[in-house]
Amino acid sequence: MSAGAQGNGGGGVHTPILGPELSKEVARYEEDMDLLSEIKEKLKKLAAAMKNHGNVMFEVIQVFSLFQDVQAGQIRVLSDVDNVDSTLRSKLSQTQSDWNKMMGGATDGPGEAAAKDMIKQIKEIEAFIKDESGKKGSILDGASLKNLQAAISSIKSNFTYNGKNVWGNKNEMYSACLNWLWEMDQDGKNIPEVKNIQDGFQTVNQSVSELSSTTNTQLQFVENQYKQGMGEENAAMQAYQKLNSNTIRHFANQ
Repeated sequence: MSAGAQGNGGGGVHTPILGPELSKEVARYEEDMDLLSEIKEKLKKLAAAMKNHGNVMFEVIQVFSLFQDVQAGQIRVLSDVDNVDSTLRSKLSQTQSDWNKMMGGATDGPGEAAAKDMIKQIKEIEAFIKDESGKKGSILDGASLKNLQAAISSIKSNFTYNGKNVWGNKNEMYSACLNWLWEMDQDGKNIPEVKNIQDGFQTVNQSVSELSSTTNTQLQFVENQYKQGMGEENAAMQAYQKLNSNTIRHFANQ
C-alpha cells in the first residue's frame, strides 16, 4: 500500500505504536505506582494495629520509617511523570521543528524528510494518548488527554491539498506547505489551515507545559516533606535511644 493510500484524516490505517522511550517510561511509572500502593497499604495496616504496649515510641518510629518510604515512593512516581513529560516535550519540539522546515520552504528532500518525521512523532504522541485513556491512575487526566487528542486531530485534519486531506503522505503534505507559502506570497493573506495547525501546536504545548509545571510543584513539595520527615524520624530515634539508656541506667542503679 502506498503512503498516499494510507494517509487520511485519521492518520492512516495503522494503529499508533508507543515508541520504545515512552513505553519504558510509562512501564516504570506503573511499576512505581504499584509499589507505592503496596507501601501505603502497609502503613495503613501498621497504623491501625498500633497499641500501647509500654513501648509506643518504638511503634511511632516504625510508622515514621514507613511514612518516609511512602514519601520516597511519591518522589519516584513524580520523577517518572517528569521523565514522560520531558519526552513528550522533546517530541513536540521535534514536530514543530519539522513544521518550521516545511513552512520555511526547504528543498524537496529535507522538506519531505521533515514531513515523514512529523508523522512519526505525532503517531507516538497519539499512541501515548490512546495507551493512557481510560487507565486508572493515568499520567494525564481524562480532560487533558482529550484536549491533546483534539489539538492533534486539528493539526492532522488541516493538512489539505487540492481539496483532500493528505495527512500521512509525506510528499503531498510538503506540497500542501509549498502551496500555502505560494498563496501567502501571492495574495499576502492568512491561510486558515496554517493558522489552525499553529493553534493546534499551541494547545498541545500548553497541555504538556501544565503537566510539567504541576509535576515540578508537587515534586518540590514532597521532597520538602521528605526532608522534614527525615529530621523528625532522626529526632524520634534519638529520643528513643535516650529513653532506653535512661531506663537501663535506672535499673542498673536499683
